[in-house]
Amino acid sequence: MVESPGELVSFIERSRIAYVTLHLQTALFENPDLTLALIGMTHSKEFNALRMPRRSGGDYASFQVDNILRTGRHFIDELEVGYPCWVITRIHSDLDSLGMLKASHPLSEFLRHLAHAAENENHWDFKRHPLVRPARFRELALCPALHGHVALGETVMPGDFLDLLDDLELFVRIEGRLKR
Repeated sequence: MVESPGELVSFIERSRIAYVTLHLQTALFENPDLTLALIGMTHSKEFNALRMPRRSGGDYASFQVDNILRTGRHFIDELEVGYPCWVITRIHSDLDSLGMLKASHPLSEFLRHLAHAAENENHWDFKRHPLVRPARFRELALCPALHGHVALGETVMPGDFLDLLDDLELFVRIEGRLKR
């Protein structure tokens, strides 16, 4: 929990950086040999070994490369959805604790519905959380037809998520009367 709008802005800024870094990791998992070369490791395909140099000389060798890459890719896949869900619920909770949620503001309503989706298997649920007021983020207006659809990752794509963080940061700055 944050204690001020300034702390929330800082959290949003760090979340943006972490999300971009997560997507860079995803790209690197698509080309493991390039990834390993970038961090000074080598992958011996004939022995399925991962070698990491030691400062004292010699290499640390792991013979679980395929398993590490497969498990790592699965972990990254889970983070690509799990991390934005956590960020959205955290921002929503922090705005609520700071008294900054405004039911009359379409972005605030969009965030409320997105936080509910993030907490409920990442699907829009307009039966338990009906659309009463306009809920909009840029050109995306929530409507009953989206009920049951995947929220983060499909309705709100990765680039949209970053745009949403930008808009939420601006919202916090304006409502908290913070300077840029």
